[in-house]
Amino acid sequence: MEKNINVGFFCEINTQLIGKLTKNLKDWGFLVEYFIFKDIFEYNSRKHQHSIDVAVILLEYASYADEVAEYRQNINAPIVVISDEITEFDASLLIKKGISLVFHYSHIDHFAREIDKLLKYEHSKNILLSDQLNEDEKTSALEREITAILKEEGMLREHHIFMQTILENIPSLIYVKDTATMKYLYVNKSAIDIIEFSPDEMIGKTVFELFHPKYAEYYHSKDIELVRSNISTQTVEEMCLTKNNKLKVLLTKKILIKNSKGEPRYFLGISEDLTQLYRSQEELLKSETRFSKIFHSSPVPIFIISNKKKIFVDTNIKCTEFFGVNRDRAIGQPLDVFSEFKNSELMANIYDAIENNKSFVNKQITINLEGVERHILLSCEQLQLPDDIWSVFITLDVTDRINAEREMQAALAKQQDLNKLRTQFISMVSHEFRTPLTTIMLSADMLGKYYDKIHPEERQKQIERIKETIQKMTNLMENLLVLGRIDSGNFQFNPKECNLEQLCSNLIKNAEFNSGFSHKINFNINGNCKNAIVDDQLVSFALNNLLSNAIKYSPNSKVIDFTVNCNEQMIEFIVTDYGIGIPEEEQHLLTQSFYRASNVGQISGYGLGMSIVSRAVEAHCGQIEINSKPGSGSTFIVKLPQNCGNKSN
Repeated sequence: MEKNINVGFFCEINTQLIGKLTKNLKDWGFLVEYFIFKDIFEYNSRKHQHSIDVAVILLEYASYADEVAEYRQNINAPIVVISDEITEFDASLLIKKGISLVFHYSHIDHFAREIDKLLKYEHSKNILLSDQLNEDEKTSALEREITAILKEEGMLREHHIFMQTILENIPSLIYVKDTATMKYLYVNKSAIDIIEFSPDEMIGKTVFELFHPKYAEYYHSKDIELVRSNISTQTVEEMCLTKNNKLKVLLTKKILIKNSKGEPRYFLGISEDLTQLYRSQEELLKSETRFSKIFHSSPVPIFIISNKKKIFVDTNIKCTEFFGVNRDRAIGQPLDVFSEFKNSELMANIYDAIENNKSFVNKQITINLEGVERHILLSCEQLQLPDDIWSVFITLDVTDRINAEREMQAALAKQQDLNKLRTQFISMVSHEFRTPLTTIMLSADMLGKYYDKIHPEERQKQIERIKETIQKMTNLMENLLVLGRIDSGNFQFNPKECNLEQLCSNLIKNAEFNSGFSHKINFNINGNCKNAIVDDQLVSFALNNLLSNAIKYSPNSKVIDFTVNCNEQMIEFIVTDYGIGIPEEEQHLLTQSFYRASNVGQISGYGLGMSIVSRAVEAHCGQIEINSKPGSGSTFIVKLPQNCGNKSN
């Protein structure tokens, strides 16, 4: 015989699931009429039109207990919850909230059977209060009542085990104290890791039995304060001396638990170990302090920009002095807020760096500060952060140096008086010799005084340092002497038969040795170069300078190509490097004394080498060709006619 049943479904429309549940009920023998409600509010507005026997709540997430509480209060019928994420713990919470049945999606094939039991059970519960029940009915009802109680107790045990497992595996120290005796009633096993006491050592004892009196008195006073104030929670940061006298920092939250009369009965304590965090913060603070001192005491302007936000992160004191940008006003502001940075070569390079996360070193830039042209070297380093990249810009004002170089070049270009130029030579030489001579003196003095105490390797380094310095001084002196003799007319041009192959081989060996074998010179010779008519001394000076320059302006390990071509009419020397190159507009100035290309940067030199090459070529009635491109290297071609000596005769 079919039984009438009205079912209310509470859900977002799930036609497939509702259809399956309805069919299950019909197959069991129910005559089903069902209604769909979006939520409890819709039901309340329609409940006078429809009376339901069972309410079915369909949930697609696991926050059940609070969600269904309102349903239980407003629906006078058994409530069934169905979800795809239900757990035993969730089910126990829902049963405690008054829900009659809880299903996982995988068990809905038993839906009709359980609904049938539920309706019978609910009916028997209602009539259980009647004295007119026969003994069999009373017994059956009692059995069901006992079964329900046992089921609930089983869930409670599972819940207890579940909570116990959680508490014992939480890394925080958790404890419960009796407010009357201030004795520990419960302590989880994290106490061993944090304060080095086991739970057995702490349970049943007060803080005075466990900790140093100084700390125990403090803990006790805070506990009393919590109880007397009758506040629900208290959070304190406290120092703790462990069982093995290790000092730790704990952040403890205490929760007051009251009885049914509202009286303080227990309090729960949860302590986090902050010791390592404090140590990390302390080290970070020390590091930040050191950085701040270095940053603000730097003699050059430094500013930091956020690549992501394109704002100033920080500027140092020197930056404020140089650019006139107030630090407090700059931090957190966009770049173009200051006129000093607008529409300038500086801004273009800054944006290129922050937009492309680009690092670079010593870019020469011209800026205008309050109507005055300034020359700076700009460097940028990228600092990677977890959620951003900072560009650290370092500027070096080289205005005075560049102006001095320009003035010197202008003076030298206008210089026609040889005696005046020689005076300048002497002044420059004395200045350039002072530093290396000091280096030699100091190294020699140290070796003399502490020779036996210095490690052999360090002694050899000092000796090599002296030799290297002497070699540099010797080269400079030779170049100056040669240049002076040629310009003064005291240098006699003396061409004679010469074995160029042997001469060039010796020059190559010396050049490679002087460079510390950092570069290899690839040498090729074509034609009969064993009987060339040249001034071997002048040729040696010229080729030595060409090879030295090729090595100096090329990265380490780069090969230098050196080719000599000889025939009856012409001798051709070709030196090719793959270094920094020379700007096209400056190539014709290289033969001037003391002139150095604008892109040489920090590479040392005096601007004399090409002057000597030029004078030697002129003496041989020859010519120089320069093929160069910045960043791609340079090729110097020296052409000397074989018959220049005969013409001079």
